[in-house]
Amino acid sequence: MCLLIPFLVIFGITVSKCPCKAYTQEKEGLDGRRKGETEFTCQLPVETDVQIGRSSRHYVEKVPSFRNIDKQELIELENKLLDLGVVPCIYNVCQGETAICNCSPVSCVPLLANRLFGYNLSCLIR
Repeated sequence: MCLLIPFLVIFGITVSKCPCKAYTQEKEGLDGRRKGETEFTCQLPVETDVQIGRSSRHYVEKVPSFRNIDKQELIELENKLLDLGVVPCIYNVCQGETAICNCSPVSCVPLLANRLFGYNLSCLIR
């Protein structure tokens, strides 16, 4: 059972395009041909960035790429993405505002920077 369910009943949920995946797919294309500036091709779904909380309505109002989803769609999306091999990074920003970045191992800018600069990335699994 998803631990987010009680939290999601109170707050709004929105989803939008991941800027890392969108940039990579725009530059590289989905067919694997190198088009430009990046070295990686990401064939994962682009609509993977999730915002949860009271401020989620502001994302929908101010950022055209965001749309509202319900908790069932979020659970289905997260299960699908886990099956595809994304790295879910959950950020609890403040006072119940939460973001879920479903990062691609080949196009996530923070993960790539971590590798490039030699930091040891560690994941906590409970």
